[in-house]
Amino acid sequence: MVKIANDTKSSLVDHYSLWEKATFQKYSLVADANKLWPRMSDAIHPGYLGHLIFFRELSELFKTKKYFPWEGIL
Repeated sequence: MVKIANDTKSSLVDHYSLWEKATFQKYSLVADANKLWPRMSDAIHPGYLGHLIFFRELSELFKTKKYFPWEGIL
């Protein structure tokens, strides 16, 4: 997908690469083998935090604010 987006000069947010680079405090490598667990609700579905981060990563593409008014972050 990344290669196709580059070849066609299309917009793309590579969530997997961004998430893979993220670091979290880990209590157990067994419980967080793929380093993505803090953003997941189960082994294959993002949870609340994951969806919020999807939105924040996509917001720049749509030229919208990353944070919601009720978060109190400007």
